[in-house]
Amino acid sequence: MRPEEVESFRRQVQLVARIGEERGEVIAEEICRLSLRDPGPYAGALPPRSIEMVEGKEAERLTLDKAGYLVVYPDPRRNRLTLEHYTNHGVLDCVIEGATAAALYATAIERCLLTRLDHAAYLGRELARAEQSLRTGEPYVQDRAAGTERPMASLSTACRCGPDDVRP
Repeated sequence: MRPEEVESFRRQVQLVARIGEERGEVIAEEICRLSLRDPGPYAGALPPRSIEMVEGKEAERLTLDKAGYLVVYPDPRRNRLTLEHYTNHGVLDCVIEGATAAALYATAIERCLLTRLDHAAYLGRELARAEQSLRTGEPYVQDRAAGTERPMASLSTACRCGPDDVRP
């Protein structure tokens, strides 16, 4: 904001000290009295700027996250969510567990397990769906990432990383 805009605005503002006044009728009366001194529209207002409207579109192809990929599943027996992180070579390198989607995505972000915004958006959506599954008992199957040909659930089956699998 330019200094002349700030000064123009300041000329239209008047401080009225009423600290400690608790009587509603006195405050209402003061508001009515002051509203009669309306200085009119702010003369230094900036003109409205145009906002571009864009139609959303689905991703055409998957761009792998250089940090790897994530498998999400709810564990209803323990009432917990699990997030497994794999390198792009299919090596499990981190397991995060928690009671809420927010706890898992915050930890994943803190540990730099995501480097792409589209991957973070996808993870948030899947964690919310998994958390909903825990609350309602509805079945949960991890959806496919945009641009992939097969669902992510088939990846978790292929790498044996579901909640019933026993890990060495």
